[in-house]
Amino acid sequence: MKKIILTTTILFSLAYAKESTLIELNNSNYLSIINNNKPVLVKYWASWCQPCQILTPKFKAIAKEYKGKIVFAELNVDKYTNIATKNYITRLPTIVLYYKGKEVDRFTGIADKKYLREWANNILDYFRKNK
Repeated sequence: MKKIILTTTILFSLAYAKESTLIELNNSNYLSIINNNKPVLVKYWASWCQPCQILTPKFKAIAKEYKGKIVFAELNVDKYTNIATKNYITRLPTIVLYYKGKEVDRFTGIADKKYLREWANNILDYFRKNK
């Protein structure tokens, strides 16, 4: 019987995925994440974008509150321009709601926690009623 040895990188990735409430999207995982059976909120951002820096802690806080109910992810548009272009991301930050791979809603700009929480609750209510 062969033993499978996990590298340190794989072990770190697995541990990070279990503990993290915010998934970092890339070319490898983008489609599998947005095609989820749960609602997926993707924050498109860039490191040079000041409004993105303001939104990030709020987005992370809401991601913790709704862990297991809504998938929260982020994509750096400078690293993955191809994905941002395909999704018509022209302003930052932009948060897009996907469900089973299709865009359902989006907004651009800074939002406070109250707005993000209301949006998340509306998303959950909608999907509960329309299953």
